Amino acid sequence: MAYSGAAPVADTSEAVSLCPELGLYLKPVGRIVVVVSLPHLKTPGQVISNWEVMERLKAMALPDDFSVLRVAKSSLEVLRFEGEVETRAAVHALASRLDGKNIKLSGFTETLKVRASAARDDFPTRPDWESFFRGASDMDERVAGERPDTLHLQGLPCRWFAEPGATDPDRPSEAVLRRALSVFGAVRAADVPCLDPHREEVERRLSGKEFHSFGYGGKLHFQAYVQYEQYCDFERAMGALRGVKLMHTAGGKALACNIKVTFDTTKHLSDGSVRRREAERQKIREAERQREAERQRLLRQAHESEQQERLRRAAEERLRHERREQRERERQRRQLLRTQRRGLRRERRRQQQQQRGLLLRVKREERQLLLAQRRLHAVRLLRHLLGRAQVALQRRDEEQRQRDAHERRLRALAEERRCRGDELRRRERRLRRRLLRALERRRLLDDERRRRDDERRREEKRRGLVATRLRSAVVTRGGGGAPAGKV
Repeated sequence: MAYSGAAPVADTSEAVSLCPELGLYLKPVGRIVVVVSLPHLKTPGQVISNWEVMERLKAMALPDDFSVLRVAKSSLEVLRFEGEVETRAAVHALASRLDGKNIKLSGFTETLKVRASAARDDFPTRPDWESFFRGASDMDERVAGERPDTLHLQGLPCRWFAEPGATDPDRPSEAVLRRALSVFGAVRAADVPCLDPHREEVERRLSGKEFHSFGYGGKLHFQAYVQYEQYCDFERAMGALRGVKLMHTAGGKALACNIKVTFDTTKHLSDGSVRRREAERQKIREAERQREAERQRLLRQAHESEQQERLRRAAEERLRHERREQRERERQRRQLLRTQRRGLRRERRRQQQQQRGLLLRVKREERQLLLAQRRLHAVRLLRHLLGRAQVALQRRDEEQRQRDAHERRLRALAEERRCRGDELRRRERRLRRRLLRALERRRLLDDERRRRDDERRREEKRRGLVATRLRSAVVTRGGGGAPAGKV
């Protein structure tokens, strides 16, 4: 698996110490392969979203979680995902949870079959390097660097292998690398290509091709070669680095990144390769020294040419300065003559101005006298007018006071009339109420009198009627039985 940037680590229980003083540990990697069989797409333009499938896989994996899940292969038949989990113990549980399951996507009638299993480590084994070195005719197992004793590490973070307190925290240190990997055994040699500024040129000359793999200049990762003195140390290192991530802890936080570890197949740290690189490096340095000498010679020539040019410009500047001084002297002479002429003209103008000034002062004094007389007359006139205005104002104030007093008397009379009217209206209302009460009593008395008269008349009618009946009865009895109708 290709190395990538560092990622936070939540579970460090399986981490194994590599170099605790540098905060370096080896964390086992739990990798899982998930293969999703795709149905035949019948509708033109219909597609299956890799992201949707990944989200379904993550949901099916719960309560476990993928720390990394990426698409490794995508075709019309299958989708192959490679994932990582925090611990190796969770690999088999997660694989059994996903293996044989089906995924139902929206818009598809057929389900997607899921197959999951633990991933194989893409890491060289002992038979790999033994078969390689046994079958290589240009290798001599008695010579260091031409036998299985050298690690080729790629994807190492620069900051994790920098010298503590270094001015450049992104520059790895070969000494720190040796100290970290000497835990597996004695290190015979180590090489960090990015620390050699001439390495790309050396490799290009030795290989005859363009080479840009070892450049150092702001990269986050570097590669290195580490050679052990004993084969058993090399084998121990390969066994320890199999299927792990490199983990770094600092400030209570842990970060881990994938690294690629292989055995060297290029005799990189053999004495012959080292000598050839050193010879090429010396040639490059000699060429650089020659280029520097040529550059210095050109600089000296340029400096001499510049010095001669400065001398020429200085001579021209002196000549121009002398000419400027001569022109300046001539200018000063002409300026002196102009100054003298201007002085004479100024003196004449001054005398004329004095005469004009004297005349102006006389006219100004006459004018001031006339203005003073006019001001005096104006002051007198103003005083007279102010006196008249004051008398008129006093008269107007007196009239105003009289009008105010008259208005106050009128208001008092009006107020008195209003009060008297109010009193008369109150008396009128009282009299009206008395009259109304008297009228009401009289009406009641009249009603009572009429009622009594009516009762008396009714009583008199009743008495008359009774008397009439009595007389009729008496007459009837006195007639001796005469018919009643003839009475």
